[in-house]
Amino acid sequence: LSLAIGATLAIDGNVLVEAFGLVAMVAMMPPIVVQLLGWMVASQEKITKEETDQDNWLESED
Repeated sequence: LSLAIGATLAIDGNVLVEAFGLVAMVAMMPPIVVQLLGWMVASQEKITKEETDQDNWLESED
């Protein structure tokens, strides 16, 4: 956030107008990252479960 405010001031921009969207993005990034990590873990668990089920199915045929 400090970097964005400094960059806005360096180009002689209005911090309140040009950095407002960045403040919203910084505020929303932690929940978005947590949701993405949850999605990644859930998809990895699904892949692992499918592989385990397939291995068990192959063993039961013998």
